[in-house]
Amino acid sequence: MARYCPLFSGSSGNCTYVGTADGGVLVDAGVSAKRIETALREREIDPASVRAVLVTHEHRDHVAGLRVLLKRFHYPVYASRGTWQSLQRDGILGEGDLGAMLDEMACLTRDLLVLKTAGNAGITMLSGVASDKEALELFNWFKELTLKDTQRVYDLLGVTFDSYNGEAFFNDKMGRVIEELKAKNLLTISDGASIVDLDEEKTGMPPCLILKKDGATLYATRDIAAALWRKDEYDFYKCLYIVAYQQDLHFRQWFKVVEKMGYEWAKDLVHVAFGMISYEGQSLSTRKGHVVFLEDLLLNAIQKARAIIEEKSPDLDNKDEVARQVGIGAVIYADLQNNRIKDIDFSWERALSFDGETGPYVQYTHARCCSALRKAEGLPPAEPDYAALSDDFAQELLRQLSRFPETVREAAARYEPSIVTRAVTELCKAYNKFYYENRILEEDAGVREARVRLTRAVRDTIRTGLWLIGMEAPERM
Repeated sequence: MARYCPLFSGSSGNCTYVGTADGGVLVDAGVSAKRIETALREREIDPASVRAVLVTHEHRDHVAGLRVLLKRFHYPVYASRGTWQSLQRDGILGEGDLGAMLDEMACLTRDLLVLKTAGNAGITMLSGVASDKEALELFNWFKELTLKDTQRVYDLLGVTFDSYNGEAFFNDKMGRVIEELKAKNLLTISDGASIVDLDEEKTGMPPCLILKKDGATLYATRDIAAALWRKDEYDFYKCLYIVAYQQDLHFRQWFKVVEKMGYEWAKDLVHVAFGMISYEGQSLSTRKGHVVFLEDLLLNAIQKARAIIEEKSPDLDNKDEVARQVGIGAVIYADLQNNRIKDIDFSWERALSFDGETGPYVQYTHARCCSALRKAEGLPPAEPDYAALSDDFAQELLRQLSRFPETVREAAARYEPSIVTRAVTELCKAYNKFYYENRILEEDAGVREARVRLTRAVRDTIRTGLWLIGMEAPERM
């Protein structure tokens, strides 16, 4: 069985070994050659058994150890045409270096590049569904490893999935799409390809390509097959596709095809577009190494929260748990306070900021409510004197509470989480003003009861709002 062995991963560099006892491949070489060689030997892998290096990044900082490795071990290098030329331009690859340029590359993902390790240094490119049994087994193995690796991040975020059905699941379900389009006289031939005409003059959309000249399916074919299966399987009320706005035309095209097929539920297919995140003014690109890893961001936020707790609340119970809730909450809040369609230039400073109207501010307000309610426990019950809530601060707080149900309905109708985020922020601001201007545990029992009940309503609403955007609500901070 082949091994998948991450040697290094993170901001310091990346390098992974994939192979068997007979030999393998290094994916990238983003740290020094000495560290790579040491890491291989620590894992009982002979550096001489490496058959090749697969380079996925054009940025020279992410292949820092490659030049030395090539001199020492003469590994052949495989890279996309653009990456190969970039490596030559930077002087990392020379004219005499072994290897090959590949027309297209997406390492260990959808178009899989596999090193043949049984004494063969060649690389097989698999596009779409692999017919080769060994290659398909490797693909499934890589898929399992990927899901296992990403599960760490999902666990941090508290995210679970009911289904992991990907594109491969629908490979045997596309025949229905083709046959149905033919039966309904919607499929026509254009330059050898099979298309569905969408009346471009009327809709503004070019034809939707269903089959290429060689009979290969496309994204639209698979998406239509998936939609048909999901309607049959789940009878969904809405089917939401959370995908960047660059894919707007793609979704409008195949949604229209489903409509032309006569399915009235085509109106329930919704593309929820979101903006792009850039980093230091440049688009994120895993192939170029211009990336920010979500796991790094979350762990840094947790570490920062832990340091603040240690400084300001050294006696707090469950410090690590609260640090996790606050750190991750800060990242979620920073993202979801923006309109989803807005482009964002990522900044470590902004993402890890706990000052001002941030996730920790909202969570602290919830903890403040919980503290007041704990202090009220055990006090004798009384009839609330709601006249005590007639001041401007209480009235504004009541207005914020009364608007919240409609706010949630609006957010759901517009598929816009930021509406909830901003509403919770405004509620917290209103409560903190009320808190500073009014004594919650007033000596007058009726006044106290009214203010305690209002505090309880605020606490419950904040908790609900945070839950809606995937944040936890600590009771102590």
